[in-house]
Amino acid sequence: KFITLTFSNESYTALAEEVLKKQSEASGYDLDNAIATLAVRRFMERHRKKYKVSLRHWLITELGHNGTENIHLHGIVWTDKSMDIIESLWYYGFMWKGKMVRGQLTNYVNEATVNYMTKYCTKIDMVHKTYKPIILTSPGIGKGYTERGTDHKRNAYKEGKPIVTGK
Repeated sequence: KFITLTFSNESYTALAEEVLKKQSEASGYDLDNAIATLAVRRFMERHRKKYKVSLRHWLITELGHNGTENIHLHGIVWTDKSMDIIESLWYYGFMWKGKMVRGQLTNYVNEATVNYMTKYCTKIDMVHKTYKPIILTSPGIGKGYTERGTDHKRNAYKEGKPIVTGK
């Protein structure tokens, strides 16, 4: 399911204090990414403790614009739990469950949500030019993609157009 995770000012401050106790030299964008890393790790630990299974995830950090510079995360979680349950485990701010895609709110992952999320991998942020987003992901996501059957061939590109070799 597609999610966006945010931080309240209080959570950001508390997490920053904790990070700085261990990494006193962390500052600026490195501090933002360390805060996101700590929060995601704890979020995943809460899920694992409660449900005895890891929450598979792929998340990428971004800095806010238009009045807020707060770090937040966009990504995917693979779960059969309700999004309300997943939201109850995120203690640090708001969780948006989905995104407006083609005029409809969706929390399911499809081509449009994947495009929206992955643009952050190569996006050049003209306001935060030196910021480098980080990806926080479960081990093994994408493993064997190029070796598995025809998955990678179906998603190949030629002159900017997708090649569909079968469905």
